[in-house]
Amino acid sequence: MKSIAFIPARGGSKRFPKKNIALLNGKPLVAWTIEAAIESGVFDKIVVSSDDPEILRVAKEYGRDRVSLHQRSDALSGDKITAPQVLGQLLLELAEEGENFAQCCLLLPTCPFRSAQDIRDAHQLLTEEYDSVISMKTSPTVPDFIFKADDCMTAEPLVKDTMVVHGKTRSQDYPDMYYPNGAIYSAWTEVFLKENSFYSSHFRILPMPEFRSVDIDIEEDLIYAHAIYERFLKPKD
Repeated sequence: MKSIAFIPARGGSKRFPKKNIALLNGKPLVAWTIEAAIESGVFDKIVVSSDDPEILRVAKEYGRDRVSLHQRSDALSGDKITAPQVLGQLLLELAEEGENFAQCCLLLPTCPFRSAQDIRDAHQLLTEEYDSVISMKTSPTVPDFIFKADDCMTAEPLVKDTMVVHGKTRSQDYPDMYYPNGAIYSAWTEVFLKENSFYSSHFRILPMPEFRSVDIDIEEDLIYAHAIYERFLKPKD
């Protein structure tokens, strides 16, 4: 069964312009994901999609002959266009050209520390019993501890009759809860195209540790990523 990896790397981020080619340990952010996808060895095709010629040039440099470049149209480059929307359109276009893939995988370049082994693990977890696999990290909090507020900062529990208001605040008494880390979204293509989402009615979680779940959305996240690399990932002398 053929599998495709899709790496979306738009150039027009409002919060962190050109973040997909910001340097992390001297290497553009998108290159970390390209190299992990290639090293995983599970994909028949790896596509980097961007509206930015500079990002596509970097992708070609690091992907060499292993990566296909997808120049986005203006219609697929707006702020409100999601990566799954672009992937869905690309899959339909490839199918019209005779390229069909049983499995599809979305790899966001803002998650540089997801490893090739993480990708292989997700690939193995996508069995016939499940529609999709989504990587997640343990949530730092649980819904019982979250409150909403109005304009006057009047508090309202997110969860009605939350245990916290009854004085039960030992977070260690709650079961592990998981939060998507943005690193890996894998699915059967037929189901993904039907539901237009990786969050199907029957998906499973790939747990990943916090240090490999870094997600870079703003410049401060990049500073944190540098610290994580120095502490956990930098090769020892």
